[in-house]
Amino acid sequence: MRISKPFITLSAAAMILGSCGSGVQVTDTENGAVIHFADNSATRITFCSPNTARCTKWASGQAEPISLVARGPAFDVEVCKYETNDCVTLKTSAMIVVANKKSGIVRFLKKDSTEYFSECGHSLSPIDIKGDKGFSINQKLKIKDN
Repeated sequence: MRISKPFITLSAAAMILGSCGSGVQVTDTENGAVIHFADNSATRITFCSPNTARCTKWASGQAEPISLVARGPAFDVEVCKYETNDCVTLKTSAMIVVANKKSGIVRFLKKDSTEYFSECGHSLSPIDIKGDKGFSINQKLKIKDN
């Protein structure tokens, strides 16, 4: 089966808030990057294939939450990273992911730079469910009609 649009998994989890400094820090990873924001939140963008990107957000810049993802064999994905003062752009042969360094907003684009969808905003709120403490994420997405 051929997938014509990217399959995008958005996963969010959080740890206790920590400190990662006053600026934005971008770290290269295998097939992507991790962006640590000034508000101590972080975003990891990983390409599993040229048209499959996984975006994970968490409240602490110190420790990434553990998550389980089942997927097929790993692809060797060629990812080009471009960084400006305002954003980090990760590009494969099939799609582009742009993360704004100031707002944390992530946009998913086709290879011709037209938009699949983007976040309009997000917030992390502390929660306590029967003594199990964590964070809840509220994401607002803008989806294009095409």
